[in-house]
Amino acid sequence: MAVNSATAALHLALGAIGIEEDDKILVPTMTFAATAEVGLYFKARPVLVDCRRDTFNLDPDQIEQAITAKTKAIVPVHTAGQACDMDRILEIAIDHDLRVIEDAAHAFPARFQGKMIGTIGDITCFSFYATKTITTGEGSMATTENSEWADRMRIMGLHGISKDAWRRYTSEGSWYYEILYSGFKYNLTDIAAAIGIEQLNWTLAN
Repeated sequence: MAVNSATAALHLALGAIGIEEDDKILVPTMTFAATAEVGLYFKARPVLVDCRRDTFNLDPDQIEQAITAKTKAIVPVHTAGQACDMDRILEIAIDHDLRVIEDAAHAFPARFQGKMIGTIGDITCFSFYATKTITTGEGSMATTENSEWADRMRIMGLHGISKDAWRRYTSEGSWYYEILYSGFKYNLTDIAAAIGIEQLNWTLAN
């Protein structure tokens, strides 16, 4: 799902997995403010977990001692294209029934043990800001294999509308829609999307 910023993607991702008031979200000490602040949108509590000295990535050895009954998600950040230890993070998440939302703002096209970042955690959020390897000037992409979460993010990312413009204005669509929830204006603009497609095509070709 394309949205207008990685902050928006992280916000939608936490909403999709059901983060609520007083829930706790584990985030690394080495990251941008957005990684933690999106939890505050839900009145949840971001909990800082220390990072490794060699990679500045979330330290798996520090995660378990930060987990409580209120913890609902881990948000690892892949720093400067270096992938976090996703095997250990996912193992901890499974043991404690937690969701993993990857902040991959600096991680395209990073891999972990041959797997592309964006195909490992529950939801992954990329950034297309001007300083990133693929840019739309400002923008983001959220990836997930869970169709329910994807649908929830699509609806909440465009005013809570039941059908996006593509589903309304194609030959298979209908003009009729409903506002299902109080959503947000997070869609990526058509111009930014066109820039992103060309950036991606160039990257794949080279």
